[in-house]
Amino acid sequence: MTPIDAALTAVHHDVRLDECAELLVRSTHMVVVTVDGDGSSDVRTTTHGTAEVRLFRGRAFGTASTELTDLAGLRTAIADARSASYEQPVEELPAVPSATLMFRSADQEAPDVDALLQLARQIAGRPGTRATVGQTSRTVHRTVSTQGTVGFTSREVAAYGHDTGTAGVVAARIVMHPGEVNPAALHDELDRARALRALPPGPAPEAVRRCVLTSAACARLLSWVVPALSDLGRSGERVGEHVGSDVVTLVDDQSGDWPNGHAFDDFGFPGRRVVMVDKGRLRAPLSASGDPALTTSSASRGQWTVAQPAMAYLQPAGKPPDTRAAEWLVDTVSVSTSMTGAGSSGAQLTLTGTRQCDGTPLARERRSMTCDVSDVLRRIVAVGADPVLVQRYRGLYGGTTVELDLTELL
Repeated sequence: MTPIDAALTAVHHDVRLDECAELLVRSTHMVVVTVDGDGSSDVRTTTHGTAEVRLFRGRAFGTASTELTDLAGLRTAIADARSASYEQPVEELPAVPSATLMFRSADQEAPDVDALLQLARQIAGRPGTRATVGQTSRTVHRTVSTQGTVGFTSREVAAYGHDTGTAGVVAARIVMHPGEVNPAALHDELDRARALRALPPGPAPEAVRRCVLTSAACARLLSWVVPALSDLGRSGERVGEHVGSDVVTLVDDQSGDWPNGHAFDDFGFPGRRVVMVDKGRLRAPLSASGDPALTTSSASRGQWTVAQPAMAYLQPAGKPPDTRAAEWLVDTVSVSTSMTGAGSSGAQLTLTGTRQCDGTPLARERRSMTCDVSDVLRRIVAVGADPVLVQRYRGLYGGTTVELDLTELL
């Protein structure tokens, strides 16, 4: 019996006739392989799991959590939830979705360590290169003692190339299966990173009017934009307003086609495709509400319940940006927000990239600006093809090339 099955069985055995228990179980299994240029290798395996219990009795409920593998602790958590159930008002318990909504990854087998080692050796096949390849499997189950159980499993592979001569990650890619990682593409990124490090620092003499964000920079930008939009739309007052240019359509795809796709969120609402921004208008900012009329099926429960995207990305629009013709190719985005919130006008946005002429690098340049999320979204003039890079940063974000008009912003 797996730890998850044991935990589910423990809950059903410990629930009394006049009670209703909800158990949310998460387990993560990770295998990380590292290979140096000299051929030495290291394999590490970690497993972690948590179980959260909510026990309903009469007009009150209590909650408690424990490590998944500690079944004695789970029963203690049930008892703790029972004793706390008179201290909080009752809330509505969402129904478990029907079995037709259950999502299972097509790849349920244990990680193939030999395949991961082979991939890492391909990446580290050149002098001065270290490769790290990690495969992560996540399993989530939700059971309600009076309704039944649903669950899903997702899997992702991350491949990194390191330049050991200058120390630092210069390329990263997260995909669904090991066979999709392209070692040659990572080698190209390493060569490009080495060349960029050799460029002189400092801005070019003339001001730049437009820039193109690489896929990695776009994914990082979205990791700020999505929660900022949730802040703006929390009161509902700005829903329907223009927050971006007409080419901006931002969606969160919760289907099982992505590593973080899910059949249901942590409140039990079925996953779906959420259009957050439609042609510049704010439509449905992500919400972790337990109200069926307000939720976007994005709830992630932990120490706090927060809204997290399953896979947020911009839909293609306009003429695809040409990275070779770009005056300024931005590869790094950093955001520093004020204490008033991620969507506040006090956000400090820093863009770092390469000034170039006809694809030839000239100099590295960094520029900072104070702006809010609408300032940036309104200056997007083109979005490239479907997302080609996926990054995990409090959720999943798909990156593609994006062209910005920086007039009056810098």
